[in-house]
Amino acid sequence: MSRADNNEKIVEMDEVLRRLGEARAMGRGMAEDRFGVFVARNRFARPVMTVGPEILRLLMAGELISPRQEQPDEWVISRLGRARLRRTQANDAPFRSQHQVLDLREQRGMRGEPVVVRVNNAESPLGWLISHKDRKGKPLISTEQFAAGERLRQDFTLANLAPRVTAMWGMPINHAGRRGGGGDPACMNDTMIAAKDRLWAALDAVGPDLGGVLLQVCCHLNGLTQTERNLGWPARAGKVVLGIALDRLAAHYGIGIGGPPRQQPRTYHSGVADTGCKK
Repeated sequence: MSRADNNEKIVEMDEVLRRLGEARAMGRGMAEDRFGVFVARNRFARPVMTVGPEILRLLMAGELISPRQEQPDEWVISRLGRARLRRTQANDAPFRSQHQVLDLREQRGMRGEPVVVRVNNAESPLGWLISHKDRKGKPLISTEQFAAGERLRQDFTLANLAPRVTAMWGMPINHAGRRGGGGDPACMNDTMIAAKDRLWAALDAVGPDLGGVLLQVCCHLNGLTQTERNLGWPARAGKVVLGIALDRLAAHYGIGIGGPPRQQPRTYHSGVADTGCKK
């Protein structure tokens, strides 16, 4: 699939979400495997747009739409779909889009299901690494390494953690069963709590020596040079350690081939101020 084809599909998916974002809008299957979007402003008389089965598959795989509870054969925009719609409708989107390199990648969801995500390769260090090749013509990181790093980043984003909070990983579980340092539990929804738990489990799996570089590159989006400076490493050491960390992370997620990593105690250094909290 060419980059132009990817961008066309992204545009079409976002247009479906824009129309489903209208009040009382819904979608349903039509003849010839088409998916139609119906809105209240024309009293649902006819679809305002239709798309083919591939676009519908991408929307469902990305969990951007969900069945209406009272009418399972009708589809509405999901919470994730609304979050994506807000991002695409941001005021600075026309300017930001000039610097984006968009691509569609298929990753595995938390239950092993395929999830198609939109990636801006110009935004994340991992996107840059997988888009550039070494002297032998191979990408600087593999598809499995990229998928593992992006999955960690996804949970970091869903958990709504600030950079300073990452210095507090390693704190013991409190009486409510949640680790401290992530904000008031009363202000956190189940999605955020589950994302935090998955994030800590992944960092536990890779071990303390490798957790810091993953936080720097995957979560805080620091480049390798900045990561080496933040962690006090010599020049050009970051790429080697990052590769090892991503391999171990991929093994934890079950991406590619690899045995389960050795469990390590929880002590992480992400390059931000130490809070003095240890387990």
